Amino acid sequence: MSVNKISFELTAQEKTDLNTALTTIRTILTPKCINLTPEGRKEHGSVGDERIAWILKVRTYMQQYPQIIPFFVDVLEHEKDFNGFGDLTPFVQQFAELTDMVSDTKLLTRYDLWQNSLSIYNYVALLSEQQNIPGITPLYEDLKKEFPGRGPAQTPAEPKEPETPTDPAPNPEP
Repeated sequence: MSVNKISFELTAQEKTDLNTALTTIRTILTPKCINLTPEGRKEHGSVGDERIAWILKVRTYMQQYPQIIPFFVDVLEHEKDFNGFGDLTPFVQQFAELTDMVSDTKLLTRYDLWQNSLSIYNYVALLSEQQNIPGITPLYEDLKKEFPGRGPAQTPAEPKEPETPTDPAPNPEP
């Protein structure tokens, strides 16, 4: 028996509204944001959130003691970066939450599609084997190509996750 985990659809207007909103976001952010390569992330990504308090402290000292600022530090750019960081931070969290929500919803819709498709496949196999319905056998033969070497009774109920060993293999003694 098939049980849907989720029921999801977007109206034409909702799709239009989402595309308009995404276009607006892209229009605002594309000229201001960059896309780092994996190497760039390694090179520039070592400043973690635990360093923010220290950065704030340095900024406070910069404001209180401008004489400590070396000539090669552009104070205006530093302030723009600081403000930009503060402006982006809440959006990063909101975008991450939306991405997770959309990805999870897509995952469940794909699961429902898989389960329903398996139910239909198994029913077509049953009809092909037990009923004399014209045209059903070619459908079954076409669908069973997804499971070479298996009959409908051996069809997996859902995609399996790769197994990962829980204990490392023991090292043989020399």
